This record gives sequence, structure tokens and C-alpha cells, in this order.
Amino acid sequence: AAPWHLFKQMSESIFGVVFKKSPSKTKLITDCLQFCQTKKAPKSGVTRKTIAGQILDDGEELISLNFSSEDIETILEERLHQYLDKRKSVADFFLSIAKYPPAFGLVGTVFGLINLMRAMADGMDPTQTGVKMALALVATLYGLVMANFIVSPMGEAIAKSNRVEQFNGELALQSVLLAADQTSLLKSQELLNSFVDREHRVDVISVNMEDIAV
Repeated sequence: AAPWHLFKQMSESIFGVVFKKSPSKTKLITDCLQFCQTKKAPKSGVTRKTIAGQILDDGEELISLNFSSEDIETILEERLHQYLDKRKSVADFFLSIAKYPPAFGLVGTVFGLINLMRAMADGMDPTQTGVKMALALVATLYGLVMANFIVSPMGEAIAKSNRVEQFNGELALQSVLLAADQTSLLKSQELLNSFVDREHRVDVISVNMEDIAV
């Protein structure tokens, strides 16, 4: 059954796959380090519109309410799980219905062949046999195209997007915990950089020092 109670998440997932751009790992780490410094979630930009942005927003609120880092971790882990679980339900729905279009297409082809046989029995012009056979097979073609080029790829794209959102959300969660523990910027930078490949790492310490020198 379609998860219509998650209609908002369905529309957001489809829109996100087609139009929305996820923040690069470098951009995300930069925003997370800024959060570690200021304890303020970004108010604009790509990160703001993602699950990571929601985690940073929630983290800002919990820190301002003086929750302990243990409580913050428990709360945000559950919220992240809830966010991702809804998105996963949407991806699973698309992947599960991908098997139906070919079946419906085959049903259409069978009905087309039945009509063809009936017409042949009624003395149909033999030159029309190929045309009616082609029309009968078109239903199967449409079903295969719908399943393999639209529905299934959409489900896989949403699932892939969810994996990216999960990684970004976990990175944001770690930055909130670092901010709650008042971890130094240098240590926060090295810890967050350890989540990504070398080419995506950032060095805000050196940048800040260069700005001061200038």
C-alpha cells in the first residue's frame, strides 16, 4: 500500500532527487565547524534544507536549553532515525511497486492476443494480423519501460539520496556533540575531517590565521 500518510515526504523525496542539490562534503564540514564555533545553525544555504540542517537546528535548541551531551545524543539519534525511516518507507514503496507495471503490461498483451484470435476466427484480413499483434505487444513494452526506466530508478535514486542524507545527518550530529562538549575548534576540525576523504577536508584554522595576519 502507498504510504499516503507520508505524502509530504514522498513529494519532498521526488523533488529532492529531481531538483535539489545536496551540499558537498567540504561545504557540510565547513558549516558544521561554524556550528562548533558559534553553536548556531546556518540560516541559509544548501545545508539548511537538508536533514543535516534540521539536526543542527535541533542541536542549537537543545544546547540553548542546557541539555547534557548524553541527552542531546539520545534525542538527536532518535530524531535522525525518524527522519530517515520516513524517507526509507518512500524508497521501499517505489522499489516494491516496480514489479507491477510489467505484470499489467502482460495482462494487456494477453487481452490483445485474445482479441486478435477472436478477429482471426471471424475472418479478419490476414494483412491486419501483424498490426494487431504489434498493438498487443505494446502494452508489455509500456510496462517494461515504466518499471525499468521510471519507477525502479526513482526508488533507487531516493535510496541513494537517503544514504547521503544519513551520512550528512550523522556528521551534523557529531558536530552538535562537539559543540555541546565545548571541544576546541582544532580538535573538532580533525575529528570531522576524519569522516571524509582527504580531498574533502577543510582547514578553517589556517584560513582564520591568514585572515588575522592580513
